[in-house]
Order: sequence, then structure tokens, then C-alpha cells
Amino acid sequence: MISPNQNKSSVGKKQPIVWIIIPTFNRGNDLIECIQSIRNQNYTNYQIVIIDDNSQDDTRSLLNNYYSDLQLIHLDSNQGASTATNIGINYALSKNAELILRLDSDTIVDNSYLEMLVDVLVNTKSNEIA
Repeated sequence: MISPNQNKSSVGKKQPIVWIIIPTFNRGNDLIECIQSIRNQNYTNYQIVIIDDNSQDDTRSLLNNYYSDLQLIHLDSNQGASTATNIGINYALSKNAELILRLDSDTIVDNSYLEMLVDVLVNTKSNEIA
């Protein structure tokens, strides 16, 4: 039987966890929209890691109030997007992540984005980085 969160192409296939790394700085409202678009995915085997690069707006309070179930890393000083991204990637790797996706905090993804991405990566014999 196919569950509501599966399509025929994903039945019986490996469904790896996608670790989604999102660095952010002073983008509270954009970040909320980004997270909502991820939560609307057809593919549901993912973990979201938010790296707050010492935001000075309401980003931290929005995350704590609405998304305390996510992996939140708060930096004590602004270190830039590259450093924040690397911190998130290292965190995911410490959890044995196989697939890591980096998104900007103002990215809105289509509800089939993760499903299509995983399908290509899992069913391609290439070991390339996407």
C-alpha cells in the first residue's frame, strides 16, 4: 500500500534523510516562509538545521517561539554565511548525514523539490556532488 507521502516511484526504494542547512542573519520573516515551504514537502524524511549568525532582529525569538523542534544553532557573533554554512554542514556530518542540502533563508521550494532531488541522487550511479 502506498502511503499519502509516497508516490509510486519511491515505493521500495531507500529514503535517506536529507539534512537541510539554512544559515540566516536578520531574515526572520523570510526564514519562516522558507521553513513552511520545506514542511509542505511531499518527501518527509529530512532534518532542518538553522544556523542563526547572531541576528539582531526578531529571528531568534521567531525560531524559539514557532520552531523549537528544529535543530537551532545560535552563533554568539556574526561570522558570515560561509562560516555559518560550514558549522551547519559539520553538525550534519557529525550526525552521519548522507545527503546535505544548503538553502538560503529566503528560498521557497516547490512541494516536490526534495522528492525529485532525492530521486535523482539515489537513482544515479554517479558519485558527484549536486
